Amino acid sequence: MSEPPAYDSRADTLAHIHAVRDNIDLFVAGLLERGRVHDASKLSSEEKPAFDAVLPLLPGVAYGSPEYEALVRRMGPALTHGAALRPSATRERSSGALGAMLEAARALPDLLKARREAMEARWRSEN
Repeated sequence: MSEPPAYDSRADTLAHIHAVRDNIDLFVAGLLERGRVHDASKLSSEEKPAFDAVLPLLPGVAYGSPEYEALVRRMGPALTHGAALRPSATRERSSGALGAMLEAARALPDLLKARREAMEARWRSEN
């Protein structure tokens, strides 16, 4: 009687590699979509006029100062509108690359939760 062939992990390892890549690709696609739609409302008639009026006044104003709080109140309806559309929206914003990274970081919990739920559902249906 002959021995069964030795186990070759190549096929299982490649399947794992592809599954991980597929999950990462889906997550990245979610981030890209979130980035694409995140700021779309800022150019709407509900928000843009407030940004036009207040943003030029912000440079040099200390965050949290009475002057800053007055400017935030002036933007109230626009900020409320944006926050209703973007669960990760907050008043604490930074401009430029740092601001973009902070916004992406705020989006991560929602995206991770959605991806985890999709993976759990797929796992349950396969097992």
